[in-house]
Amino acid sequence: MKFTKTLALKTIWALAVLGITSIPCAIVTILLSLISALDELFAGVPNNPEKKTVLVSGGKMSKSLEICRYLKKQGHRVILVETRDYWFVAPARSSSVDRFVLLPEHKREGERAYVDALKQIVFEEKVDIFIPVAHTIDVVVDALVKEELKDHCFVWCEGLEKSKMLDNKFSFLQTARSLGLRVPEHFIIKTPEQALQIMKTLESPDKFFMKSIASDPINRTTLRPVPKTLAGQANYTKMYDISPQNPHLLMQFLAGQEFCTTSIIKDGHILAHTTSPSGPVQLNYTHVDIPEIEQWVRDFAQKTSLTGSHSFDFLMHEGKPYPIECNPRLHSAVVNFYKNPEVLVDSYLSVLDQKSTTGISECGSFPKCQYPAAEARESFWLYNEMMHLALKAVNNPFKTMHWAKHLITSLTEREALFSFSDPVPFFWMHHVQIPILLTKALVNRKPYTEIDFNVGKLHWAH
Repeated sequence: MKFTKTLALKTIWALAVLGITSIPCAIVTILLSLISALDELFAGVPNNPEKKTVLVSGGKMSKSLEICRYLKKQGHRVILVETRDYWFVAPARSSSVDRFVLLPEHKREGERAYVDALKQIVFEEKVDIFIPVAHTIDVVVDALVKEELKDHCFVWCEGLEKSKMLDNKFSFLQTARSLGLRVPEHFIIKTPEQALQIMKTLESPDKFFMKSIASDPINRTTLRPVPKTLAGQANYTKMYDISPQNPHLLMQFLAGQEFCTTSIIKDGHILAHTTSPSGPVQLNYTHVDIPEIEQWVRDFAQKTSLTGSHSFDFLMHEGKPYPIECNPRLHSAVVNFYKNPEVLVDSYLSVLDQKSTTGISECGSFPKCQYPAAEARESFWLYNEMMHLALKAVNNPFKTMHWAKHLITSLTEREALFSFSDPVPFFWMHHVQIPILLTKALVNRKPYTEIDFNVGKLHWAH
């Protein structure tokens, strides 16, 4: 994908809109910051005699900000980290963050530099718990950190080998199948020739689609069924960059609603869990109770003795859950816990306090799983809703309900980034962090597929 003139114009338009809207947003942010400062001055800061020091990674993303706010609300000391490429991130400007530290970029400077920098922070700050709020590329290196810090602090992720198994779509599905759990039919594809050979053996090839095992920003939102004809299949395989170094999955296509989950799991036991309707590009989350999905997660967690923040994607097909993939990291659906953040905090800290209300009891038994509060509303990202509203209103101005739902959501549900007592990150994300990334893309002519206000980045087309 090239940085086209059309993409350049869209980038300039986005920068202009964000620039214009920054003025009223800045005024509101300043006023709310003053009110919050006065409130803190007179009310004081709550003291927690059992205060812990918690290290949180993924400093560019909304979910890391959410975790920081949850922890600070319970009176804990919070240290946030992010790689040096993202020195300008919004969560670092939150009043919930006590210290922000920049780390080496491990893809460029090496895993050893990243691990050593994290270890230094843990030793300096006497960190009790490290919660990796990882991005895709960080999962394996965070597992290395766990192995090297096991005698110094508790790291909420899996070890190296299990992290690799979970993060690989094929090995995850193979493991689940070997445990007797339901999975969609799938084949690993390492060459175009292999793909064509397998397609010939399928009774209904159009009931399958191709999917990259590695992250694929270009094709991830489009599921193309395999053509029925041999000529069509030959052209189909050319659309994907298949090689032994970049294997793909040929996966059964299942019609149904997609869902995502995120769970805090210790030794195979789920301490906190949420399920939410989902999609390839999902920026709205609300908890729903689907026992069949939760039971699948519970069975897999117990049979593999999972520990960490784990997320799964499912398709409900004919009333049965089929896993699509596992992400061994915290999901953005963690925002569903905003009404009862103590559930997540107690779950994470339970490894330190055997008497925690949602932790492990002294006899080694586990408590009942905790869920988001029943009164919690749907969480959304305002600028994402406004962007979709504007695009749909321009393209289909007479289909009112087609675009008005975004306006209704913005007026009635909960904005994920905004907080009256902590307003700066909302301003910073939309009017500093994202504009810097857009400017970099424009100057360097680096193509991207979408602006993601949730994870605070552009999805680069590479």
